[in-house]
Amino acid sequence: MKKLLFLFSFLLISIGLNAQGMRNIGANIVIESGANMYIDGNSNGKYTNESTGGNHGEIDLDGSLYVEGDWLNNADAGNVFINNTSATWGTVHMNGSIAQNIGGSSATHFESLYLSNSTKTLTVDNVQVNSLMRLLSSDLDLNQNALIIDNNTPTSLTASAANGLISESNSANYGILQWNIGTATANDYVIPFIDGVGGTEIPLTFRPNSGTTGSIRVATYNTPANNTPFPPTVNHLQDATTGADNASIVADRFFMLDVAGAGVNADVTFYSTAAEASATTNPIAQRWIAANDHWEGPQGIQTNPTPSSTKAAGVTSFNTWWVLAPAANPLPVELLSWSAECYN
Repeated sequence: MKKLLFLFSFLLISIGLNAQGMRNIGANIVIESGANMYIDGNSNGKYTNESTGGNHGEIDLDGSLYVEGDWLNNADAGNVFINNTSATWGTVHMNGSIAQNIGGSSATHFESLYLSNSTKTLTVDNVQVNSLMRLLSSDLDLNQNALIIDNNTPTSLTASAANGLISESNSANYGILQWNIGTATANDYVIPFIDGVGGTEIPLTFRPNSGTTGSIRVATYNTPANNTPFPPTVNHLQDATTGADNASIVADRFFMLDVAGAGVNADVTFYSTAAEASATTNPIAQRWIAANDHWEGPQGIQTNPTPSSTKAAGVTSFNTWWVLAPAANPLPVELLSWSAECYN
């Protein structure tokens, strides 16, 4: 009954419900707590948000909205949802059985977003989730765009087994996950990357021990065996001792980790796939220093949770690209200081 009454109220305010889904042309929609609305029909069941005469489509969502088609925000202003920064949180369920896009000409700021049943793709930058992001039997291809989690609860972003975020593309076109952590410490923030649709889980875990993180921005992509293309500013993978090219024994994956805050001490765990690290024995995480054209020596205390992963405990410098190199053949490091004394 709630569904029928709810749909009838939409007809009164002239929101288009037709074979192309729903078009909200400058109207304000209210979905109360406990109410459900369904836009079904797979590819025809899309939601489109638009503007008219200075009015922008808006939704005040405290219940649940199910969408089987694309989500498109084409309004001139606004991020679709209002009253979306505190409880009661509403949830958008994108549960179509065919591929779905989250896009339009403007970014949407969701309250909670649950994805299921098929791969979803971002086609607009800076989509934001303010409460919970759930990947349930679904992958999200970031598609060269950024996804923002604006909730410092460590469980605000989760994925079911064998599902996750796809950052993969190449060094010029990777997708980014931004997580706004603020001052929170002593929590594991797990970014559930996978290496492609239905691929291998390669999560990156960031655990701030102290300091003010602010936000982290993380990306990753894999490469062929020669580790090209390099990320921006990186120009070699030479052995620290011999100067030989180490590409054949460095894991075939790069990681970007930027931290916005200051005074941060964190534990960071990097994963590659077993195939990518098949020639990388006891991998260590090293950071690229562009100003000095060198790879930094391993920070903190480093261990290997698995043969293809590295945990670096006590990292204090970030904001560049990282790679996993074999412990016995590290990449060249900058000599930070040198002194000599003469004895008779």
